[in-house]
Amino acid sequence: MDLNRTVTLSRYPCHSKLYSQPLIDKMKFFDILGDGRSALIEYVCSDMWKPYFVIEQRIGHALNILDRFHIVARLNKALNDVRASEHRRMKQDGYEPLLTKARWLLLKRPENLTKGQEAKPKDLLKYNLQSVRGYLLKEEFQTLWAYLSPGWAGRFAGFLKRHHHSLRVG
Repeated sequence: MDLNRTVTLSRYPCHSKLYSQPLIDKMKFFDILGDGRSALIEYVCSDMWKPYFVIEQRIGHALNILDRFHIVARLNKALNDVRASEHRRMKQDGYEPLLTKARWLLLKRPENLTKGQEAKPKDLLKYNLQSVRGYLLKEEFQTLWAYLSPGWAGRFAGFLKRHHHSLRVG
């Protein structure tokens, strides 16, 4: 048996017959593979789709490689959820609607803002809002992509993971 093989599992039926089956069948993949062969898996690449927890449960020892697009998409979704919740709460409590039309201002990278949009994020930074803290954390996270050393990148990611709760974001 060739143990140096890539196995493609996908949520798209055209990519893999196995993963076009219901979720319960997806878990059976590792049952079929067996504990011995599952233990030999060193790397897995995933896009953080719904049955992502199966990877952690069944081959948590393997290095799970996540791509930048899906990580940033998750960060943006979390930030937008915080912004929307905070906006509703502020509106309900009678505060000035600071976050009105701020969605794309907070989700865009600063270098992608138009000339007319550049002033509003600077105004928002004056306030101690969860949305602003989340925005700053998201922008700080962009530093991760500049690391050349996996060790230093891991330390930085660990730092962010430990300290995001202290910022009380989400």
